[in-house]
Amino acid sequence: MTWCCCLWNKIIRKITMAVFRSTPYENRRFQVDISGITGSGFSEVILPAMGVDVVEFREGNDPTASVRKLPGATHFGNLILKRGFKGSLELYQWWLEASTGNSSTRRNISVILLSEDASQPVATWQFSDAFPTKYSVSELNARGCDVLIETIEIVSDNVQLI
Repeated sequence: MTWCCCLWNKIIRKITMAVFRSTPYENRRFQVDISGITGSGFSEVILPAMGVDVVEFREGNDPTASVRKLPGATHFGNLILKRGFKGSLELYQWWLEASTGNSSTRRNISVILLSEDASQPVATWQFSDAFPTKYSVSELNARGCDVLIETIEIVSDNVQLI
């Protein structure tokens, strides 16, 4: 783990909850920390939706015909990370290990929203036991001049916002 990641981990431990203020935060200052991956700077992060299934039931002696609704299983969408391809194979190799069923490929990930001046973290999404399910690279085009983007899609057993 690099010095920068160690520093961020120390900062994250000091945060007990998100920093509230009266105006919304901008979405352009953030840090991604993936355990075991160095240089994990990303240009885009798509955070997953979180949901709870609804379990409907009705007892036979209920006086009304309506059903009751209870919370069921919790589920999380996939985390999507995008960055310019610089020749590093770390994300691809992580996906390749996961594609072979290697259980040791699970990692913890933190997505840290920073204040506008990047002086302090204001919220952190923590993903535990995460592993990649998809890896892709944007198209190559001889007439283009766009940056080549690599994308990794990640599933996680649990997501927490602190």
